[in-house]
Amino acid sequence: MGDKGVIETCRRLVRERVLKEMLGTVVDSVGGGWKVLVMDALTTRIVSSALRMSDILDTGVSVVEDLDKAREPLPLAAVYYITPSPASVQRLLADFADKPLYPSVHVFFSNRVTPDAVEKIKRSKVLLPLLKTLKEVNLEFVVVDGRTFVTEHPHAMIRCMGERSEGARQEFEGELDSIASRLVTALATLHDYPAIRYKAGKPPEPGDAPGANARSLLTQKLAQKVSERAMVLQRAGGLPARESCELLILDRSVDPVAPIIHEWTYEAMVYDLLPVEDNIIR
Repeated sequence: MGDKGVIETCRRLVRERVLKEMLGTVVDSVGGGWKVLVMDALTTRIVSSALRMSDILDTGVSVVEDLDKAREPLPLAAVYYITPSPASVQRLLADFADKPLYPSVHVFFSNRVTPDAVEKIKRSKVLLPLLKTLKEVNLEFVVVDGRTFVTEHPHAMIRCMGERSEGARQEFEGELDSIASRLVTALATLHDYPAIRYKAGKPPEPGDAPGANARSLLTQKLAQKVSERAMVLQRAGGLPARESCELLILDRSVDPVAPIIHEWTYEAMVYDLLPVEDNIIR
């Protein structure tokens, strides 16, 4: 996006934010300074895409746990890096419903948390006295390589461009809201405030497949949502005061051939011949 070459080091920037802005800021004498890191499904993918286990262990983390699985109590400080989704917030609260799983708690949300979620945390009589940190880190995207990241929306094509995109408006708007919010966390990581440009969709015509009206407004709506969230983060000091890059929002119609082109690279050959999943040979 920007002309500073920052995008070339996308993985490095994510690694630095996790290690320095999150794990590196937790100084807790409980458990002799050792910590347990608790993550949900998405934040696990975020961390795994940019860090090795040795990177995490070097920060004093001795155990990495899955938020969605049953866990035994540990006498260590707990660092929660989770999404602010209702399900993850509820699992956090469930860990301290009766007896606490951990004696000291540091919570880092990957994105903007709702006031309702904050109120639920404040009402937890077990969790609140143990809570040492409650922070939004604005880091909610998955790195593919040094120059590429994804927002992890595998159903976006169906929800935003399919025939149900007009009938299920709440689903359509919710998917765009989620995509926009995660794109803004990428801007926060790159520390860029964008001039947003988008390709206007083709106006619907008689005979078009169902969902044509939603598809025609897709890029415009996404541009508007990204702009609104970026301005909020800018006012909070999380983004530069002036535009520092350009963000282009396009749909697949601008380049329909790319998905069916086979690249003549070693990477393409590895994906063809070996069982690769999430950039890992299984």
